[in-house]
Amino acid sequence: MTLPAPLSAGPPQPYTLIHFTNRHREIRMRFQEGYVCGHRLPAFHQALQWSTDHQIQFIENVWLGLGFGQLVITLHPENPELSRLVIDGQHRLTALHNYLENEFPVFGKHWRDLEISEQMRFEGIPVPTVVLSQDHELLEENLRSIYERLNFTRTETGIQPEQQK
Repeated sequence: MTLPAPLSAGPPQPYTLIHFTNRHREIRMRFQEGYVCGHRLPAFHQALQWSTDHQIQFIENVWLGLGFGQLVITLHPENPELSRLVIDGQHRLTALHNYLENEFPVFGKHWRDLEISEQMRFEGIPVPTVVLSQDHELLEENLRSIYERLNFTRTETGIQPEQQK
């Protein structure tokens, strides 16, 4: 059996949080439902499961240098329906969105209360991002397959694989 080709070729893009905070501001100016930090959520995403405490802890970890985790998004300049989709990272981007909207403080401060230098420090944090582009076969079934592979711990029954033993 021959090993399959990678689903996403190339290294993660060298994005920082400013890419997503700027997209957040852009979409907020012309609010559109179904977007998070300027990227659209496909219909096949699971419902949000992080509590506010989970979101706070995640943003604290980002501030502490523990990383944002890899995101997977799409970019297709010729087909807007397939561009700026979040394939993996919905919960993390939603936590970022809610922090930018001042829905909760982190380390005792809301986003609006940070000094500009603190906001700039945060926005400079790297976010490894795999960008699936028109060079990939961007079809809904392929994107859904990638999503399911990246979220393999969920099952249709809601039972985690370790509980099925």
